[in-house]
Amino acid sequence: MNYSVETVSPNSVKALCALQKEYSREVFKQNITVDEGFYLNFPPLEYGKNVLCVFDSDSRMLGYCMVFKPLIDNESPDNVDYEMWCDLTILPAYQDKQAIKNILYEKIIDRAREIQKELPQRRIHLTKGIYPAEKYSIDLFKSKGLIEREVLKTLFVDIRERPVEMVIPKEIEIIRYIPKDIAETMSYLRAHNQIFSENPFDPESLDAHFKSEGWKVGTLICAFTREGDIVAGIKVYTYQGGQGGERTGISDSIFTLPEWRGKGIAKILINESLRFLFENNIKKACLEVSSLNENAFKLYTLMGYNVEYERIIMIKPLL
Repeated sequence: MNYSVETVSPNSVKALCALQKEYSREVFKQNITVDEGFYLNFPPLEYGKNVLCVFDSDSRMLGYCMVFKPLIDNESPDNVDYEMWCDLTILPAYQDKQAIKNILYEKIIDRAREIQKELPQRRIHLTKGIYPAEKYSIDLFKSKGLIEREVLKTLFVDIRERPVEMVIPKEIEIIRYIPKDIAETMSYLRAHNQIFSENPFDPESLDAHFKSEGWKVGTLICAFTREGDIVAGIKVYTYQGGQGGERTGISDSIFTLPEWRGKGIAKILINESLRFLFENNIKKACLEVSSLNENAFKLYTLMGYNVEYERIIMIKPLL
């Protein structure tokens, strides 16, 4: 069998989205859809440059891979390791998966090393999230030397009833907003990147995030001091994939600066995110937590969240 590999383009992205939808339906028994613009317009994918597709001799797309270019925060400490996330998806019905796996993995490594040359000299880990149902992917990445670092648990909560209001400490104010200018964007990113230094955001990527399909219903919710400084934050948006095309809420990038922890601010922000989703007729919400973060896991379960999915995070130094 002869195969060809091409960078995703406006002409092929519909086939890619159809493959991804079929994969979600067959492997995860869900109808999750991803907006075409994600593959073509998201800066860490370099506007499609880092999305590679495999075709057979009849021009049928058999699989694709993605490499997310790490975003650089010059203010992060020199000892912070960067993560270069990747993905690899094969048409579920295709029989000769081994050949496609090898082609796509080699393309991941080739592109990752090209990207590495463009970045500051930092230690970089090739990183892949894999669900247990993706056995072929687990076997592949294990055979290539990736090891399990942690398990990401996806927890869901029912929000058909309005969440209760909570008492907010007098020294902070909770505000829902989308940044209106670069000053507000940078204020948020300075706080966000202080906590997520291994996976920072930059203004361009944050703006692309806000313009994506999931942010048709979405907002930042941050805790501000009376002087206007951000001390905690959460991103809230949605995706379409439930039964009957219902949207599900996502609470993401939850952080509290170290000196403000222990005051219950994270719980207030999560509750406020659920209130926002309830007000927008969203009936179910999810968030992710690492198996290494026991305190956060306890908080979420006390708030009514239950684990529905787990994803293995595998890593390997990119040499």
